[in-house]
Amino acid sequence: MTAQDARLLIGRASKMPLVCVHPSTPLDVNTATRAELMLLRGIGRVLADRIIAARPFKTKEELITRNVISEGVYEKIAANFA
Repeated sequence: MTAQDARLLIGRASKMPLVCVHPSTPLDVNTATRAELMLLRGIGRVLADRIIAARPFKTKEELITRNVISEGVYEKIAANFA
């Protein structure tokens, strides 16, 4: 599934269950869309919006040092960021 496919699925009003997948290429924490962020395990609309609102980041580690997300969530998603 590509990020484009995910955006289409998330944008549709459907009764399909939510599926979290890992993006095929690492995401840039400063440019990833809400839909792309929501593909990551543990990231819903609220956390995706919080990440977007806290931009820009110098490093992905700032997600925790600036208290944008918890360490537990960070450990699940850090490998998905460039």
